[in-house]
Formats: sequence, C-alpha cells, structure tokens
Amino acid sequence: MNKFLFILSIFSLALTSCSDGIKGEGDVGLAVDFKIEAFDAIDANGSFKMILIPNDSSYVSVQTHKNLIENMDIYVQNKTLHIGEKTAVEAFESYVIYLYYHQDLNKISTAGKVLLETEGIINFDNFELETSDASNVNQFGIIAKEAKITVLDKSEVNVHGETSTLKLKAKDYAKVDLSDFDVRVLDVDLAGEADVEANIGKELSGRILQNSTLEYQGNPMKDVEVKDNGELLKK
Repeated sequence: MNKFLFILSIFSLALTSCSDGIKGEGDVGLAVDFKIEAFDAIDANGSFKMILIPNDSSYVSVQTHKNLIENMDIYVQNKTLHIGEKTAVEAFESYVIYLYYHQDLNKISTAGKVLLETEGIINFDNFELETSDASNVNQFGIIAKEAKITVLDKSEVNVHGETSTLKLKAKDYAKVDLSDFDVRVLDVDLAGEADVEANIGKELSGRILQNSTLEYQGNPMKDVEVKDNGELLKK
C-alpha cells in the first residue's frame, strides 16, 4: 500500500511539473532572427507577445531566454506563417516576437495566450482577424476597405483606425472595443456573453442574442434582431 502511494505521489508530481511548462533561464536578452518564405496569412498559437511591423523585408525576430530559442516552432506552409511553441512555457513573458513583413496580409489568427499588437497603422484591402482561447489583440491599428473579425472564447480585441465595411462575430465571453475604429457599415453576429463597443457611421445590421451587448456611438440606420437578454445601447 505504501509503495502504491509513493508511486502515485511521484506520478502526480510529474503531472504537475509538466503542466507548469518549460521555465526560462537567465535574462530575456537573446535576440535571434528567423528567415521566412513569402506568406499572406499568420497563425499564432502559444503564450507570447507578438508585434507586427511593416518593413522592406520579411523576417521574425525572437527575444527570449537562451534555453528557449530551440522551443520556437516557426514555419511557412501554404503561404501561412505559423508561429508557436513545441512545448508550453511557464511564463507569458518568456518570448517577445517581432514580425517584420513587406507582403500584403489577408488573415491573422491567434489562439492560446498570444498578445498581438501593431507598430503604427497598417493598410489592408481585405482583412480578416480571428481570435480564440484567451488571446488578446491590443493597440491594433488598421485601415481597410473591408474587414472581418471573429472573437471567440475569452479573447479580447481592441482595434483603432477605419474601415468601410466590417463583419463582426463575437461569442462566448469575448470582449471587443471598436470605439476608436471608424466603421461605416457594421454587420454583427453576437451571442453568449459577448460585450462589444462600436463607432458606426452609416448602417448597423445583424443580430444580438442571449446575454450579449452592443453599445454604439453614431447615428446609423439600424436593422438589428435583438433576442433573449441581448441589449443594443446607444452611448
């Protein structure tokens, strides 16, 4: 019996250690650059901060602990740049990723605990952003003709800039702040406990379901279905 309890204790300790992830050693001072092929989409999944920077050439610069650099998983497949970790890390601050690019981007997807930001305002023709898990898009500046944003789970999005048309889908416990994002025409699909703030110039359409809320500023024409405990509030 004692032997069984001892083995069980060791097994439990091993599980706990694995769940904590890899721990960085030393200062986060090492910067390593990765050459990458041409891409037009980004898929980032992990626990790190990523800053998107327009540039005359494309490459990824990772600032991290010396023992963690080999843990990065960076590759391009079917013109999508994948950035992730081979094994989960213990602390969010273990990586800062600077993504320099010069191609046109069409889509960015984030998951895990990724924190995504832009340096300045980035111009797009058609742009799509998808976030899930507990990822966070903050200080994200764009100017786009058309945009599509999907925010799921407990992810949060804060976008500034402008677009002519935006299709927004927010569900679960998503939080979306578009109060500094000038949107001419907005179509929404909100559900769960989604909480959205928006600045709308001309038209608002779509549906607000369950316990979701849309608080808006502006005087748009409205064609919105509000059901359950959903709320449409004017600032």
